[in-house]
Amino acid sequence: MGRPRYGRLGSFHLLVKTIDTLLPVYGLSAFLALLLLILRGAGIPALVVAALLAKFVFDFCCHVYCLSLHQRWQRQPLTGRLFGHAALASLTEPYFFQLFRQTGALLGWIAFLRGRAEWAPRRPAQ
Repeated sequence: MGRPRYGRLGSFHLLVKTIDTLLPVYGLSAFLALLLLILRGAGIPALVVAALLAKFVFDFCCHVYCLSLHQRWQRQPLTGRLFGHAALASLTEPYFFQLFRQTGALLGWIAFLRGRAEWAPRRPAQ
């Protein structure tokens, strides 16, 4: 990552990892801002609603595509029930799983910055 010998891929990966590092702060801030807008009754701006809807549609398409690949691999049909599960996952993932993941990442950063945790290379299981 970021090494000249890997060329453009290494440079691009450095950018991706930098954004990924900052994502917990951005993600939690965006969630809190959305929550405050709702609690204040100010309404959600149309652009935000459009972005949330676009994300839902994209996530839903990805879930359905992955389910269809899995079902084809298992030689089973894609049922309405699985289709419903994809919709439910698409709706709940950004507001539950991502919230917990970003909170955990932020707490990890806080622990690291306070000197309570060390990040070391992962060692293979013995």
